[in-house]
Amino acid sequence: MFLKNSIYLFFGLFFFFALLGCNSKNNVVPKDSVNALPQNKEGRIISDYSNLLDALEKENLTKKIQAYERSTSNEIAIVIVDSIPKSYTILAYATDIANEWGVGKKELNNGLLIAMASKQKVIAIATGYGTEKTLTDSICKQLIDKVMIPKFKKDMFFEGFDNGIDSLMVKW
Repeated sequence: MFLKNSIYLFFGLFFFFALLGCNSKNNVVPKDSVNALPQNKEGRIISDYSNLLDALEKENLTKKIQAYERSTSNEIAIVIVDSIPKSYTILAYATDIANEWGVGKKELNNGLLIAMASKQKVIAIATGYGTEKTLTDSICKQLIDKVMIPKFKKDMFFEGFDNGIDSLMVKW
């Protein structure tokens, strides 16, 4: 009888802690990621929440990207924020924004989003599944490191994005 009660007690405690574990922090969305993604209700190509680019620079980049989209159907967007939530890497943040905003044609998955967190000094290029066949993670990282970051280090943000977009268009 003692052994039988011990077994029930063991399994009872086991299931109690198992259920308790189902509500652990690992299964809860971190508070800082709720509503963490910037909105783009206007459908802008350049969303600069850090004000690194002036109006003319945004207009020039937008025109370049629009012309490229007309000739290829490939879509590019840029988002610049001060910082990203602690629960994100810059690449995951960029990917979530690209998915949320619908960058790229759905049937082609031909979108690309460049995300920068200016105060954290991080940048990433998120590509759709169709895009990543041509623009691999390795190519994107190399482009960021060799084309964009050298300009950003000199506070030449427009030139960094402009040259980066030119390089992406050539490789894509």
